[in-house]
Amino acid sequence: QQRSAISRRNDDSKNIGNREFDKIIYGPESVFARHTEYKTIDAITRADLIEFHDTYLRPENTQMAIWGDFKKKEIIAKIRQYFDDWERGTTPVPALPKVDYQYEGNVYIVNKTDINQSSIYIGHIGGLVTDEDYAARIVMNKIMGGGFGSRMFNTVRSREGLAYTVRGVYSAHISYPGVFYNYAATKSETTDETIREIIKVIESMQTTPPTVKEMRLAKESYLNSFVFKFDTKSEVVNRIMEYDFYGLPDDYLQQEKEKIEQVTAADVVTAAKKNLHPDKLNILVVGKVEDFDVSLDELELGPVTEIDITIPSGEEKLEIAITPENLARGKETLNKAVSIHGGLDNFKKVKSISTKGTLNIVTPQGDFPLNFEEVTVFPDKHSRLVSVMGQKIYDIRNGSRGWKTDPKTMEIVDKTEADIADNAKQTARNTIIVFQQSDSPDCQAVYDGTGRVNDTEVEFVVLVDKNGEAICRLGFNSANYELVCKYYWGESPMGKGNIEELFSDFLEIDGVRIPMTTVRKMNHQKVSELKYSEFVINAEIQENAFTQPQ
Repeated sequence: QQRSAISRRNDDSKNIGNREFDKIIYGPESVFARHTEYKTIDAITRADLIEFHDTYLRPENTQMAIWGDFKKKEIIAKIRQYFDDWERGTTPVPALPKVDYQYEGNVYIVNKTDINQSSIYIGHIGGLVTDEDYAARIVMNKIMGGGFGSRMFNTVRSREGLAYTVRGVYSAHISYPGVFYNYAATKSETTDETIREIIKVIESMQTTPPTVKEMRLAKESYLNSFVFKFDTKSEVVNRIMEYDFYGLPDDYLQQEKEKIEQVTAADVVTAAKKNLHPDKLNILVVGKVEDFDVSLDELELGPVTEIDITIPSGEEKLEIAITPENLARGKETLNKAVSIHGGLDNFKKVKSISTKGTLNIVTPQGDFPLNFEEVTVFPDKHSRLVSVMGQKIYDIRNGSRGWKTDPKTMEIVDKTEADIADNAKQTARNTIIVFQQSDSPDCQAVYDGTGRVNDTEVEFVVLVDKNGEAICRLGFNSANYELVCKYYWGESPMGKGNIEELFSDFLEIDGVRIPMTTVRKMNHQKVSELKYSEFVINAEIQENAFTQPQ
């Protein structure tokens, strides 16, 4: 699930902005801003989870809140029954790190070329709920950007008509400072103008005192929502428990309400002058740079930095020594495998394949079977059609072009250069292609030792292309050189990761032996199982097999 989330994290510009703005405020390595990567997820083992649990999930680090229909003595007896023997530990929970923030004016860009509007974030570090002027800041933010009737809404959206949505937030936490940010979504061509108007509103909080109406609406907005803080018993009990954890009084919320009622217009101006820094704002824009009305350099609000949001693959390159000895043995091993699977001549006769079958996807909610049809013309034409609950999902490559079904809109879209590059890698490690090109000088077979795979002794061979890049690692049965497994970095329904394919149910078709069942695992966890029901070599291919679906 985490890998799948990583693979999709750049789909939405708002998600990108929220993530990257936190990194700008707290620092990219801060515990308050960092995010998972394939590499960090793959590094976590079951032993790590057990160690963490044994170290920190201890009674001295734990609070318990209970609410419902029960008798106090009986529930306490049950707690003692189940928790009295819970052994105390010796490792305290580490203290949260301090936030080291320097007020500076900087501009950041994420160039997202597939959108026609900009997501704008403007702000700096926020504060703590225990700050003396916290109540004044709440009223200040309600007036500045806190929804309908705020200065931000009235100016940027209503009067200027610049933004589809605009708001301001001055967040605060108990244990570490929050973030002050103003967000707006506007068309690409009004990016510069929207930024300038937002900054004017921030400046106005220091120069233009709130009117009587603004003060009334801001307080009413907070006080009218106060009752919703007592919707359920669970909400009340958990809040009291949190206050206890951080050493706040039980009636902290009531105190906050009373302080807000007492805030004056002068208090708001004082809070704005102390806490807002309109001359030292961090500005982040997620949008299509070429469509901006003005280059962000011309804003003269600070140096402009482009943020790279490329998702690191997490791929671990195969480190293998290429020597004359292991090249010779690798070549010998691969030749034996080609021979027992049908021989080089028969594999070279394979020009195309047409297949049908079932792809069973393994998910946390259970198995999900899909029917598929595939047509491949070697070396660079491939078409797959998967049927899902009446929907048709296409994946087509025709040389340097291709099309696929967008999973969000279910519309046919052009493949990107990255998609085509991934397709080329898939073709390069296709078993038929590997065996066909086993005599090519461009592909080196490097012997990589022996091991066991599901109680089968295997000999490993790593295929390396002419650029020295590993294509995949193959495992052959040491007794008869039948293909047992294949390893590579690739993508599955669970995201990208280290893929292991296990082959079985070999069937001879037109002189070559083909595995009819393939179990795919990612990082040792089963993610899918493919079974062919039809496998036709050199079948007649329809003319429109590799064209854009209508």
